[in-house]
Amino acid sequence: MTPFSSPQDDKLAPSQLNLEPVVAMEKLIKLGIHRADRDPSVILTGSMVAGGMISVGGAMLVLTAGGVDPSVASQVPGLVSLLGGLVFPVGLVWITLAGQDLLTSNMLYSALPFFDSRPVREAAQSTSTKIRNYLKVFTLSALGNSAGCLVMAAGCASYLFLPGTPYAAFAAALATKKCSLTIGGAIAKGMTSLLFEFSAQG
Repeated sequence: MTPFSSPQDDKLAPSQLNLEPVVAMEKLIKLGIHRADRDPSVILTGSMVAGGMISVGGAMLVLTAGGVDPSVASQVPGLVSLLGGLVFPVGLVWITLAGQDLLTSNMLYSALPFFDSRPVREAAQSTSTKIRNYLKVFTLSALGNSAGCLVMAAGCASYLFLPGTPYAAFAAALATKKCSLTIGGAIAKGMTSLLFEFSAQG
């Protein structure tokens, strides 16, 4: 079993994929408990790798959409968004297939034990343990993802998005647009993004 995989008991045979909702929830809760019980170094390492992977998707978006000729982009306004939407998910797919630790998916898995209705005496975790595990996974995932993204950003800024190139201009414009969002707009976009990522990784 690799450090990032789920317990062997939680793996499903093809004939078991159609589960009753209650059974499926029980297995997801077990998976959430398992992911939180891992060694902190494993979670941090997986989070750093995931940060790098998601950044690759972001770099592909900038290289693809930023390389579109401005005259073409003005005539076909949706082209840039279409190209970006096609390449950015590559990073998310890598993370999902490799089983790495992206903050958003770990937020979902770490929250699932809170919905465990079994009494503590039946192997369910106490509330204090659930809170402690949630904070542990949240903190390590946030730190690891941020570190991986920063390393990738530094590399891209040094070798790909050089000053004066259309890629640097596109990346700057994209960052400015995101930073100019209102608090409410940023929260709404963040919640929508989480729903899509939870669906993809869940």
